[in-house]
Amino acid sequence: MLAASLISQVRNNAEIEVGMITFISGDDSSSHLNPTINLYGSLKRMKKVVGLIRPDFLLGAFELALFNSHGHPDGGQVLQGHGHAIIAGKPGLLRRAEQVAIKQKHRFTPNITGAKAIDIKRVDTSEINLARVANYLFKPPYKCMNWNPGKDGKPGHMNGSEKGDRYIRYLRLAQIRTMMRFEDTLFASGTGVKLRGEIVSFLRGLAKKEGAHGTAVLHPDAIASFWAAIMPELPRSKQWNLPIIKTRH
Repeated sequence: MLAASLISQVRNNAEIEVGMITFISGDDSSSHLNPTINLYGSLKRMKKVVGLIRPDFLLGAFELALFNSHGHPDGGQVLQGHGHAIIAGKPGLLRRAEQVAIKQKHRFTPNITGAKAIDIKRVDTSEINLARVANYLFKPPYKCMNWNPGKDGKPGHMNGSEKGDRYIRYLRLAQIRTMMRFEDTLFASGTGVKLRGEIVSFLRGLAKKEGAHGTAVLHPDAIASFWAAIMPELPRSKQWNLPIIKTRH
C-alpha cells in the first residue's frame, strides 16, 4: 500500500523528491532483558523534527535493533530503538530536511555506534526502488547486529550477527514486538495520515479474518499473560522481564 502510494505520486509528478530519514537517539537504548520502551517520547521527538520539515507526505515507523556486540549496564544486550520515515514533496524538500537536521540534532543523545542522529538519504524514484524502500520500512527485526568501531582512520561498520544464539534472541525481539500495537509504532503527516489509517484498518481486518475461526483469540491485554506462561518452558528466558512500553506521557 505504501509502495503503491509512492509510485502514484511519482507518476503524477516526475519532479517530486523522495527521501528516507533515519532517527537514532541514545535515549531509546535499553536492556533486552529489562526493556523500557518509551514509544510516546520517541515518536514525539521524531514528529517534532518532521513537523519542521513540513513535507507534503510522510509515513514513519519505530523499530528495534538488538546488538550482539554491545552489553547493557542493566544486563543483557543493548536494545536500540530507532525510527525510519519516508518523505516526499516538492523540489527542495531534502535540502530543507538537511537544514532542519543540523538545527534539531541536539534533541537526540549520542548512540552506541556514533551514527548520525538524523540521517537523510535521497531515494531513487524508480518503481522497483520505491517498492524496496517501502518494504524496508516494515521489515521485521530478523537479524541481531554487530557494530565494529573504525580503526586507523577508517569508518566503523555494521553487520548482521552469525552467532549460534541468535534464534533465542530473535524470539525475544518477537516477544517484545507483539506487545507493541502496530498503530502505536507509526507516525504520519500530510497525505500520509490517510494512508496510515488505511494500513491500520487493513491489518485490523486481516487479523479479524485470520482469527475468526480460532478457539482462543488473544485480546491485546492477554498477550503478556500468554508470554508469561511460555517463558518458564524456555530455560534461557528466565532472565527476561516483560517490557515496559510507554504509549502516553
